[in-house]
Amino acid sequence: MTEEYLVLDGAEPFFFEGNDIGVLLCHGFTGTTQSMKPLGEAYAKAGYTCLRAAS
Repeated sequence: MTEEYLVLDGAEPFFFEGNDIGVLLCHGFTGTTQSMKPLGEAYAKAGYTCLRAAS
């Protein structure tokens, strides 16, 4: 059975490939999935691999 879920713009999963060190990004209770992308981009620019997976 295939289910489709509506994902808000900017809340899609992302993967930024960098070195062999990964960074786990977790938003807090008042955070949003959209707020993690700029942080992931900043870590990727510094060379780290970042993943925001679908929940």
